[in-house]
Amino acid sequence: AHVFTSKTGACAAFLANYDTKATATVSFRNMHYNLPPWSISILPDCTNVVFNTAM
Repeated sequence: AHVFTSKTGACAAFLANYDTKATATVSFRNMHYNLPPWSISILPDCTNVVFNTAM
C-alpha cells in the first residue's frame, strides 16, 4: 500500500495487486479488500474504494 497523510489527519491510499492472474485479498487498516489481478484500488479516505483500474 502507498499511504498519504496530511498534518490535519486526512488520508488517501493506493492498494495494488501486481499478480497478472490471481485476485488478491489485502488486509489494510483492519479491513479486507479483494483486488482483481493486475490492478490498483484508490481509497481517498483510506477506507472506501472509489476506483479500481480493472473495473
